[in-house]
Amino acid sequence: MTELGRLPPHVRTVRFFEERPWLGDSLFKVAPLTLMALLIWGLSASHYGFIGNAVDPQVMLLLELMAIVPLAISRIQPGVAAGIIATAALLQILTLSGPGVSALSVPLVVYTCAKYGSRRVSRSYLTIALLGAVLLAIFVGYQQMVASIYPADAPTAMVNLLLIGGFAAAVVLVFWLFGDLAGRKRAQLEAVEEKNRLLERERDQEARLAADAERMRIAREVHDVISHSMSVMIAQADGGRYVLQQDPARASAAFETIAETGREALTEMRRMLGVLREEQEQLKKRPAPGILRRNDRDGPADGAGAAGRSHHCGGHRRQQYALPLGL
Repeated sequence: MTELGRLPPHVRTVRFFEERPWLGDSLFKVAPLTLMALLIWGLSASHYGFIGNAVDPQVMLLLELMAIVPLAISRIQPGVAAGIIATAALLQILTLSGPGVSALSVPLVVYTCAKYGSRRVSRSYLTIALLGAVLLAIFVGYQQMVASIYPADAPTAMVNLLLIGGFAAAVVLVFWLFGDLAGRKRAQLEAVEEKNRLLERERDQEARLAADAERMRIAREVHDVISHSMSVMIAQADGGRYVLQQDPARASAAFETIAETGREALTEMRRMLGVLREEQEQLKKRPAPGILRRNDRDGPADGAGAAGRSHHCGGHRRQQYALPLGL
């Protein structure tokens, strides 16, 4: 049973080869075809091709490898790989050597071009492959009538020509259709992934904007606390100076109120500035800071509100603010 948070081995294997396409193509395409070519043209050194025509095994092996090895880069550079394979296949016909094992490379690279290449590359090499199928049919018909060790009469050669050409063209077309469908699905998946990346980037931007807005609001709250506290302190200082000579006790109470108000304002300002230094995610989760409305014995007063109680000194009334502790 798969452990939680760990991918199963087959998924990890697939992802490993997806990240290294050249390695997967080399192991599962190039290696088997190369081994077959070496067994046929290298070890056994056969002097006859697949259709009974005389061939040079060394030349045939060289052309086979030329058409097989580019499969290793077919997913990385599909156009380049298809061009080399098409050239090798053409040389096999021009030198009267083909077809060989490397004929399997043609539908494989057509599929790769359709899935991983551009539309121009895909359609161009589909056309080339179909023309190659026609050329292959003509070549096989000619070889059977003229140069084969198994000669055939004209009607039989014509039938073989049509069968081989039609079969080769059908194989190429089927591989191209499957590759085109796979390429469209791949493009759709990439579009979805790109959309998800854009949405994630937009979400991060919105989070940063929300954090900036939160910081601006906290800065406004700091301004309100300081301005109101300073107003109270100024009012108490004026009242204390007015009653200092007439009633020293009330003047002392006014000065104590000034000190208390200053300490409370400093505490609340430090608390708010602490919020400003918090991380962005914490800012998003915290409740919006606010100042409670002021209430005195006569009812709510104007200004940025804060709950308070009244102190009187020399005809002046002082508001003592209490800000919410959640700030």
